[in-house]
Amino acid sequence: MEIEQLEIDLWHSLETARQFPETLEVRLLCDALEQVIQGQPIAQQLEIASTAMTQLTEVYAVRAEKWMTDWQRRHDPQEPVVALEQCVDLFVQSLHLEISDLFEPPDPTHYPTERRSPTKQSAEGTIVGRLDQEALLQALDQQMSQHSGMTEMEAFNTAISVAHGEDIRAWSEAINQFFSTHTSSMVCLSQLQQTLNLPVVAIWLGLLLGNYVLEQRGEFYDMQSIFVQQLPTPIAAKDNSIR
Repeated sequence: MEIEQLEIDLWHSLETARQFPETLEVRLLCDALEQVIQGQPIAQQLEIASTAMTQLTEVYAVRAEKWMTDWQRRHDPQEPVVALEQCVDLFVQSLHLEISDLFEPPDPTHYPTERRSPTKQSAEGTIVGRLDQEALLQALDQQMSQHSGMTEMEAFNTAISVAHGEDIRAWSEAINQFFSTHTSSMVCLSQLQQTLNLPVVAIWLGLLLGNYVLEQRGEFYDMQSIFVQQLPTPIAAKDNSIR
């Protein structure tokens, strides 16, 4: 019974030494082994001794590996090498995507070959716009040569109409004639267009040359809500027209 308890204590000590190799006491284990195999048959002694020595050598191997690791950690000047293959998920990775092929190219804007320059009405009621310089000079020379008694201002006004290529002055005269026979100084734009039987664009261009103001009374695109009012002609303008 005592031998069995000694054998149990031996195996327990070897298991503890395997888990904590730094606490291994070789002399105590050897003394415990001698007590266990004492009085046992030769075959029994060899079996117990071989098993105990095998476990003891395993504890020595683990203990020696730990000593070498501690020694390298203290005296090796190089930094520890970390295997990054197992730590890929811990790093932020950049990703470049080429998505230019997913967008359609913008539709090209087709401009007319001959574009008219935009015009606007100045504070003095004149038409202001960019004209072709060569075409304007040729038209001015032509008017001056054909009409020797024409003033420079009259030739200039005629040249503007030639350069624009539109009969805007005739449209403006038609509007003036309408208001001269109309009892009210304000009329609806749609009524003016229907009476003169001219396109809306012609009405707009004709109004630019006259002394008119527009008043919006309803929706922006509703012609029935746009009214045209003729303003009194300034005295200075009348004097210039007489000259």
